[in-house]
Parts: sequence; C-alpha cells; structure tokens
Amino acid sequence: SSADCFDRLFAADWDLAIGRFDAAPDGIKRAPLFSDQIVCLARVGHPRIEEELTLDGYLEEAHLSIEAGLAGDQPFTIEDVLRSQGLERRVVSRLENLAMAPFVVARTDLICTAPRRTIEPFASGMGLRILEPPFETPAFELELAWHASVEADPANTWLRESIAASAALRPRLPGRSQA
Repeated sequence: SSADCFDRLFAADWDLAIGRFDAAPDGIKRAPLFSDQIVCLARVGHPRIEEELTLDGYLEEAHLSIEAGLAGDQPFTIEDVLRSQGLERRVVSRLENLAMAPFVVARTDLICTAPRRTIEPFASGMGLRILEPPFETPAFELELAWHASVEADPANTWLRESIAASAALRPRLPGRSQA
C-alpha cells in the first residue's frame, strides 16, 4: 500500500518506492516516471474479435482480470470505470501477476484489460493484439518516491536517475544538478 511504502521510506528500510501514489506526507519526495493508458489484449485469431473491439463485443467476452495489490491503492479498477458508465464485464478468471496475463490470453479466448506499457512488449512475440478499449479510461502515472533525507545522497541520486533512464524518460529529478 502507499502508506506502507511511505512508512518503509521513513524507516530507511527502502531506498526508493515505485508506484501510483495519491498523496505523499511531508518528507517524501516524488518524481514521475511515465504515464500509461489502459488497452485490451486478445490473441490473434480470436474467433469473435475483429480489427476493432466494440462495446457490445467487449462486454460479451470472457475476461481475465488482474487483481494485484489492494483495491484501495489502485488509482481505479476497470470495474469502477465500467460501473460509472452503467456497464459490467464478465470476469471468468483472475490473476495476481500481470506478467502472467499474456501467457493465459495467448492460449485462450479470454481478453485482458491492462496497462499498455506492461502488456505491449509481449504482444508481437506471442501472437497477441493490442486493442483500444471501447470505452473511456483514465490515464495514470507511475512515480518514484524517496525520503527527503537521501535527496542529495550520490548513490540514491544515481539509482533514481538510472531508474528514470530505464523508464525511457530523463526527467529533471530533484537532488541533482543538471550539467
């Protein structure tokens, strides 16, 4: 949970935390890593899904749901988004590990709704297709968090910058002069 992450940063149990945080207490510094959006994943050759996913088709299909972490720590759930529009999908299977979803979808007629940046690397090599969801979904941001006491620490600064670089962004992170 966000609170647990912040507690571990305050206790110096962790150097950094990566997640989706609503608000941070005083003493916690944050920087954005990247924004992401929700997409749908289906196998190539799915018997009912053509080039585009329709709302009716989406709602009629059997879904693989990813339920990692605590619901209160997620910026939103697909069920919340659908419910706000008076809709409901048919979830027939659940996973806690998002990394396993492409393997399940590749071998079934289930579809999965998940973050693009996590799912997309698997799509081409596993016979999977990325489809835009047929309803509005909010974008969300993944952030890096650390305790203010390590703001200027060279090792922590290096780690923050290395993580930011691997996220394919080079934001101006606090605690390091930009040369």
